[in-house]
Amino acid sequence: MTNEAPRDDIKRLWREQETEGTTVSPEEIRMKANKLYRRIRYRNLREYIGAGIVVPAFAFFAWKAPSWVGRTGSALMIVAALFVVWQLHRRGAARTPLQSGSAMDLLDFYLGELRRQRDALKSVWRWYLAPFIPGMVTLSVGFYFQDHATGRTIESHHQFIVLCSVSMALLFVIVWLLNAVAAARLQRQIDAIEKVRSE
Repeated sequence: MTNEAPRDDIKRLWREQETEGTTVSPEEIRMKANKLYRRIRYRNLREYIGAGIVVPAFAFFAWKAPSWVGRTGSALMIVAALFVVWQLHRRGAARTPLQSGSAMDLLDFYLGELRRQRDALKSVWRWYLAPFIPGMVTLSVGFYFQDHATGRTIESHHQFIVLCSVSMALLFVIVWLLNAVAAARLQRQIDAIEKVRSE
């Protein structure tokens, strides 16, 4: 889960218009809020589609798994995917922007959405990544012991399991870093807007 922050510099816009004796128009703020809304919707749609692929895939694997460990690991992955979808909706659902009101009302709504998305991105490790760890560990351990139980102590199988585990750990770190960068970008926008409002 990553979310690109809108790139327009509201601080610059506000100050430029202040020098002309005007304020930021409600329409300008509404446009920014609508742009953020569309980006959040598209991001969440991608995540929902991803969960729509993960759940049936692991349901099929659970059905075909030769051991209870494989079935348990698959079930945990399904639960994790459903939990993440619920958390994404709860923490990062796109809220319809206000279409009327004063510039300050619209700006307050926009700031609230920026803060909410920042908080969701900053906590992504807890609700987006960590839920998958139990299922992944169960599946990895299950594959390892399944080889031993069937007498197939093939070195290449063990290497494959280790490679998959390391790759997934690296992927988790990359996803976490991308979301941390996106959260920091949102925080810079929030800081700029709040600074202008306080002046």
